[in-house]
Amino acid sequence: MAEVAQPLHPDIIPRLDPEYIAFHNAHIAHIVPPHTLPWDASLRSRPPVPGSREV
Repeated sequence: MAEVAQPLHPDIIPRLDPEYIAFHNAHIAHIVPPHTLPWDASLRSRPPVPGSREV
């Protein structure tokens, strides 16, 4: 399994619904937060909305 990128803090786990904990661990914990990815200026060269025309 992939590295856990967004683990739940141990202090808050007892306060959470067990169903949410299972959901978080299955679907959210392994998503890399976008703000941690390196910036690539080539993103600005594409249209902001796929299928839109250039300005």
